[in-house]
Amino acid sequence: MRSASLSLEQNLPADAQSAAQDAVKQVENLKAFDTEATAYSLLAKSLVAQGNIAGAKQAAEHATSSASKVTAHRPRMDAALGLAAGDAASCQITAARKELSGVLAESSKYGFAQYQFDARLALAELDLKSGAVAEARGQLAALRREASAKGFNLVARKAAAGGK
Repeated sequence: MRSASLSLEQNLPADAQSAAQDAVKQVENLKAFDTEATAYSLLAKSLVAQGNIAGAKQAAEHATSSASKVTAHRPRMDAALGLAAGDAASCQITAARKELSGVLAESSKYGFAQYQFDARLALAELDLKSGAVAEARGQLAALRREASAKGFNLVARKAAAGGK
């Protein structure tokens, strides 16, 4: 799954899709629902990046289903981020915002900084998409400073680039 995640970060969504599909195949029969949720979430994000919204939504639903079978926080947040990506891409802004707000609340409560930053970045991107440009720019500037201060340089660079 690292390969899928890295490929997404390098803007290579087809490579990410292939790696995520391989990961799904490896874990699906193991009933390792936490890992399965993360793999499906990565698949959803890679499909969104390629414009395959229907496929992304289907993968996100699998991620959500798998995550519902575990008590761990990370798989649930991964699934919610994947679902939010699909919702945002299909212009379901309210649904995406709800998912991201849930991730932000859960990650803040349990101290998962990476998920907090990812949710904040995605929320700012939603604001940009919704036309709340000034608010989004302020959120991105704050996110850039905080992420940089905590060593989350990739998030800081994405925030500086306007969320892309």
